[in-house]
Amino acid sequence: MKNKFASFINTMLVLLPISLVIVSCKKEEEDKQQDNAPSHVEAVDLGLSVKWANCNIGASTPEDAGACYAWGETEEKEEYTPFTYNYYLGDLNEDGNYNSEEYKNIGRNISGTAYDVVRTKWGGTWRMPTKKELEELCFECSWEAAEINGVKGKLITGPNGNSIFLPCTGIYR
Repeated sequence: MKNKFASFINTMLVLLPISLVIVSCKKEEEDKQQDNAPSHVEAVDLGLSVKWANCNIGASTPEDAGACYAWGETEEKEEYTPFTYNYYLGDLNEDGNYNSEEYKNIGRNISGTAYDVVRTKWGGTWRMPTKKELEELCFECSWEAAEINGVKGKLITGPNGNSIFLPCTGIYR
């Protein structure tokens, strides 16, 4: 089972540069930054090192997929390709092919930085989870298939019995 979740984490770290932000979390300690999270957003204590949001960024309910953002970007867009990625350093050649596969390195841990869409949109102590926090969610919680209002997803239950729901959202391209 650990290999399955380790594979999930590694896949997420590879897909996130061209995919969506799945979930956000909130640090335990409070700071003085303004919290701009919508009123329906709650921090759920799963009994882990951080609290997790009850819904995705841009979602109005836990089963709503929410918004889609490319890795390190803070605005949605119509099309998600290497050429539309803010940190793509290549260009199209005369044949319409990309002449480079180079990207600005913004890092693999952007949690809490200016590249973190959750911190940018919701403020306060809200931020994207780190790899370590995602691993903790995978290894310390139980995951089971569930459906809420016709939306399939995973019910994730923490060691303390509290749960969050991650909807199956598909892949944006």
